[in-house]
Amino acid sequence: MTHPATHRADWLREAQYGFFFHFLSPQETTPEAWNRQVDSFDVAAFADQMHRLRAGYVFLTVGQNSGFYCSPNAALDRFTGRSGATSRCSRRDLIADFSAALEPYGIALLVYTTTLAPARDHEASRLLRSVPPWNSNWNCGNYDELKRFAVADPRLRDFIRMWSEIHAEWAARWGRRIKGWWMDGCYFADRMFDFPDKPNGMTVCNALRSGNPDAIVALNPGVVSPPHAAYPAGEDYTAGETDDPLRGTHRGSRIDGLQYHILTFAGTNWGSGPLRFSGTEMAGITRTVADNGGAVTWDLPFTPAGLAPEVFTELQLFAEHYRRSRETVPPLAVETTEIIRDETGGAHRNGRLIVTAGQPCEFRVSYDGDTVSSQGNARLEAALPPPVSGDRAVTVECNGFTRKFILELLRSFTLKESGNASFTLVRDDVELARYRMRIDGGTWLLEGKIFDPAPEIRADAPWQGSSLELFFATRRVHRQLVFLPDGRVFCCRSFGMTGECRNRIIRRDSDGFGFSVAIPAAVLQLEKGERSFRFELVQHIRRGNGFLSASLCDTVSPQLSPEMNGRIMLG
Repeated sequence: MTHPATHRADWLREAQYGFFFHFLSPQETTPEAWNRQVDSFDVAAFADQMHRLRAGYVFLTVGQNSGFYCSPNAALDRFTGRSGATSRCSRRDLIADFSAALEPYGIALLVYTTTLAPARDHEASRLLRSVPPWNSNWNCGNYDELKRFAVADPRLRDFIRMWSEIHAEWAARWGRRIKGWWMDGCYFADRMFDFPDKPNGMTVCNALRSGNPDAIVALNPGVVSPPHAAYPAGEDYTAGETDDPLRGTHRGSRIDGLQYHILTFAGTNWGSGPLRFSGTEMAGITRTVADNGGAVTWDLPFTPAGLAPEVFTELQLFAEHYRRSRETVPPLAVETTEIIRDETGGAHRNGRLIVTAGQPCEFRVSYDGDTVSSQGNARLEAALPPPVSGDRAVTVECNGFTRKFILELLRSFTLKESGNASFTLVRDDVELARYRMRIDGGTWLLEGKIFDPAPEIRADAPWQGSSLELFFATRRVHRQLVFLPDGRVFCCRSFGMTGECRNRIIRRDSDGFGFSVAIPAAVLQLEKGERSFRFELVQHIRRGNGFLSASLCDTVSPQLSPEMNGRIMLG
């Protein structure tokens, strides 16, 4: 029986947590070497370890940017003109084999794939007609290499048809053995998917479900906190990619109508170790999300033979600590509102914390050096002012089980026609810049000094080199502007240079340069009566052989979220 789309992912909430394997080829490899790597993946060992860790489900990548895939696909071979020894699809169907190994333990397998074709496989990108006429560098990181293959159609309709056929072949073969999909790189749903006529996003989602109508689908909009949908019309659960699972606590099982879910790495990065959290810390993070109605997927460091002994031992501690906590600690749902700190002399607004237990119990909340007890009640509510220590961590403890999360802080700047708001940006005890900010005749002015004596501009991705990134979101627009040390302005929303805003380099000296940038009211597009807007500022300066970067307001991925942690109030 097919469940309604809004309930397909209910089982994920009951599963509570699972694990993710980034099983990918090196960029430089051969089909034969890839087949040996795929053949070395010990599905029996992994399935046994997942069972011992009480995994509710597991993800495995079918492929990513190299163009090598761990399952055969005749449609992909046909479209790319490859077959036999030249095919980049493995002879072994690793997805089917891993699913079969997990089945006796009742563990579901889900599949990772990508929204666009493999960006590092230039021939496949060309033949699949997957290179858009607009800058997709955010997705692939190498648009300058690919743009010679750009097609005229901005919606990539030919590509969507081929990509859907490729995935429909996999979906038909795997059938109900695959319980869902996680599609990466869906950063441009408004350009590719969000159209009433086909092929559109539903074309892709229908292809993914063609072998199993109950398969759940998530399309990844990138690192956002808390998570949100990329194309909710076709999704069942949030992709939930996050670098910091302590951030962005969401209350409730639904976001944008989708099942609440996050994906983060347990190691130092995706697929690599050592583990950055202890088993007890992982249990606390998982309980925080699960008690609020969500599910957590932990990406693991591993080798094709299985999890290393030291990794597996710590994960066993996680699984056991989590199990014991479910027996001894009732659900403790957490709801927070952000702290508002006025940076221009106005009144601060305390944040609000509500912890609700599944049954009356004794639990304690600690914040900024203070601890308060529930005194055996099922609910505790507290006002949380801006922390004196600067530490925004909140700790909840019950029956010896501890969890931690981070409160969001909104920095609010009230700007008037007269007077400046002044501030400094520091990272690792290094002063990056000093700024003054004001409103002048409706124009938003930012000026000051950037301590970058030898700036370096990255031609292919200016925001990755010496630059000042300015993000803002009003009711009508959400834009990302990049101001360069040579006076140019790069507009990421239109993927090109813009003359709408002014960027003046005033003077240069031995430790940096003065600057003045202006964003006119016409660019802000404030509606009548709109007296505030969200913003974030990210500064990049050259240091040694690399770059030092810092954000003013500590927003997670401001290019994706209009709910940035900075606010301009028009006085």
